[in-house]
Amino acid sequence: MRPAVDRQPKHEALHHGLHKGPVFVHLDRHAAGVVLPDDVEGDPLVTLRFSRNFTTHTEVVLSSDGVAQELAFEGQPFSCFVPWDAIVSMRSDDDDFAFFAQSIPEGLKDHIDVEFFTLLSEVSPMGRVEVVAGPLGPFVPRRETTLAVQYRQASPTAGTPVSASLTFKRGWNGHLSGTMTDDDGIPETTTMKGLWQGRRWTMTRQYRHSWFTDDNGDLGCAQGEPYVVHYTGFVDEREGALELRGIWRIRGSDGTEDAAGVWTAKTQTSTRRR
Repeated sequence: MRPAVDRQPKHEALHHGLHKGPVFVHLDRHAAGVVLPDDVEGDPLVTLRFSRNFTTHTEVVLSSDGVAQELAFEGQPFSCFVPWDAIVSMRSDDDDFAFFAQSIPEGLKDHIDVEFFTLLSEVSPMGRVEVVAGPLGPFVPRRETTLAVQYRQASPTAGTPVSASLTFKRGWNGHLSGTMTDDDGIPETTTMKGLWQGRRWTMTRQYRHSWFTDDNGDLGCAQGEPYVVHYTGFVDEREGALELRGIWRIRGSDGTEDAAGVWTAKTQTSTRRR
C-alpha cells in the first residue's frame, strides 16, 4: 500500500512552475486514480508536459485531488488526470526541480539515486523559496583554505567516490578562486572559480584536456574540447569547520547534460582564527 504523502508541496511546486512555463511531470502510471491513454510510453514512470501556454488544448486545472489537462498523443486529444500521490518529480524548462522520494513506486526504489535527486531539488528548487533577512551562512576565511572533496556520478548503486583536494582563497564580495586535484582520478590540476553567498556555494572546475575512460576502464586523454564541471551546493559550519554538499554537472557544447553527480567537501581543521 502506498504511504500517505503531503500533497501541498506538490501543488505549490507545480503552481509556481507553471507560472514560469511548461513543467514536465514524472508519475507512476499504476498509481490509483491515474487517467492516461493505454498506449502511452513509460512503465512504470510516465512523463507528461503540462503548460498554461497551450493554444489548442484546455486549461491546466489544479485541484485538491490532482492535476488535469487535455493533452495530445500522436495528434489525438485525451483528458488526462494525475493524482498528487502519483507524482514522483517535476522539472521545468529552466531546470528547476522538485523530487518526492516517498512517491517512488516500490519496484523502482533500487533504481533511483535518491541522494542525487534530493540534492537537485534543494539546489534548484521548483516553488517558493523563502528569503530570510540578515546575515546568513558560515564564516569563510580570506586566507588560503583546503577542502577534502569527494564526488561520485549519479547512480542507483552510489558507486565508489573519487577523492580530491580543493585549495581556494576568498576575494571581495564572496568571489572564490583556486585549484582542485584528484587524489586517485584524473591526473590534472584544474582551476576553480566560484562564488560564496550566505549558505549557497557555486563554482566551476576548468580542465585543460579532454579525458575519457575506455571499455577496459582505463583513463585516457584525447584531442577535443576541454570540459567544465559546474558545482552547486550549500556550505555549513560545524565546530569551526566548513562542510559542503551539492551536485555537479557536465554539459556539452549544445547545452545537454553529459554527466552529473553528488559532491561533498569539508575542512580538516577549524577555519576560525583563535
